[in-house]
Amino acid sequence: MEKRDHNIEWILQDLLGDNFLNISSFNLSFVENPVLKEKEIRASFSYLSNLGIPLKKIAGNAQLLVYKSEKIKSNFNDLIKMGLSRSQVVKHVNLLGRNPNTIQEHYNNLRKLGISPKKIDLYPYLLNFNPNTIQEHYNNLRKLGIAPREINTNAQLISFSPKTIQSHYDNLIMLGMTTQKININANLLAFNPETVNNHYNNLIRLGVSSHKVSMTPRLLSMNATTVLNHYNNLKKLGIKPQKICKFAHFLGMSPTTVRIHYNNLKKLGISKQKINANTQILGSNPITVKNRYNNLKKLGITPETIVANTQLLNMTSKTVQNHYNNLRSYGITLQKINRCANLLWRDSETINTNYENLINLGMAPRKVMSRPELLGNNPITISSNYKYLSEVLHLDKATIQDMPSLLSENPDSFARKMRILKIAILELKPNEEFNPNDYKDFAITSPATIMAKKDYCIENNLDYKNNPTWLKITWKKLMRKIEPNITHEGANKEKLKRTTPYKQRYDLWMKEYRKRGREFYARTKRRIITRL
Repeated sequence: MEKRDHNIEWILQDLLGDNFLNISSFNLSFVENPVLKEKEIRASFSYLSNLGIPLKKIAGNAQLLVYKSEKIKSNFNDLIKMGLSRSQVVKHVNLLGRNPNTIQEHYNNLRKLGISPKKIDLYPYLLNFNPNTIQEHYNNLRKLGIAPREINTNAQLISFSPKTIQSHYDNLIMLGMTTQKININANLLAFNPETVNNHYNNLIRLGVSSHKVSMTPRLLSMNATTVLNHYNNLKKLGIKPQKICKFAHFLGMSPTTVRIHYNNLKKLGISKQKINANTQILGSNPITVKNRYNNLKKLGITPETIVANTQLLNMTSKTVQNHYNNLRSYGITLQKINRCANLLWRDSETINTNYENLINLGMAPRKVMSRPELLGNNPITISSNYKYLSEVLHLDKATIQDMPSLLSENPDSFARKMRILKIAILELKPNEEFNPNDYKDFAITSPATIMAKKDYCIENNLDYKNNPTWLKITWKKLMRKIEPNITHEGANKEKLKRTTPYKQRYDLWMKEYRKRGREFYARTKRRIITRL
């Protein structure tokens, strides 16, 4: 017996070299038990080695050397016929020692449960589980709401015990995942809670909200290094951190894919700033974007308009066509659609509602069509502006209806212009009578222009007080009263020099005024200026 034991060990040491130490005592006893000939052991070893099985793996599965090479070859061929790839058999070499009938039974059971041959090849270790165990695991997944299709997609899950799956499931629920999201992202059930929690905390550190994580759970399957690489790639492309966190699903896209999408948008003339402003567009593949771009051009939308309104590329061609047809049915020309391309974002119902609201306010259809941008404004805001202009500032309804642009602008700006006109230009006292209807032509003139023209009139002794209309004519016409030969370029240069300082001050003032106005309205439900 001692001589035979020595011979077996000597043979294995000769075949495996240093890897002999990887043979477990159980496997060594198993190999020593049968009556084996050295020639048969060497033949079986040679066959396994020729399959590409590393010495370490042969040592770890030394029990296979009990079988003759013909038997191992037969088992190998059966597994190949079953659909397993050579590489997977080599990786899961223990299957070569299983009874072919048992393997076939396990295979048939997996197929009955809807596990595809492709998935069995991907997870061949499932063939080691008996049908009862597999059925128990499968039933547990179904009780948790995991659909059969998802179980097939993530077939590795049926190797986990119900207790383990429940632990992983409960952890995902605790992180804010819904049952629907878990069902769609069932692969997360294969990750242990510690790993998932580490991935979750990494996303939170990057600024992704817990809500966004729960809405994009597949990010939890990505390690911190990968996510950070994707994050940095987006930043290099000019996408701001706030945008990355808002569209967190982009962190799941490879840098190569994102770069291809980005370069395609640049080729279409879309600037870095526009891409950052409309980050969502990075999620569309180049072919889809190009098709939508070409469709817009076929409708007559100019490339300049498309580039300025990149949100249009987020919409399907069919949707854009429907919206376009609806606008044309109102008589809105292609030229005006190009000027107000944001209307193409609005669905027919919204446009119709906004149109009816304007008509109810007394607007003539032709006036609405002259200012189609009004169709893109919130009807509540339009009605509120109308009420403020007519009931508070006492502007005639006929004037408002004749100048619909007043409704699309900030009425506080109009009130401010009238105040400037009354006090700074006409030099009336704050409590003196002032009728804005007498100066309605100033409604479309900016306060900066009014003040700059006043300065020009004073410097050149022009009586603007008795001729206030001079403040609303063009700079060229005004300046020709002093310089008859002034050119358009010369007048424009003077205009910019004089109006720019006022405009800068006015813009800053209006920014602060709007802020205070919103706060004031939130407290009192009325505007700051209630009388002119």
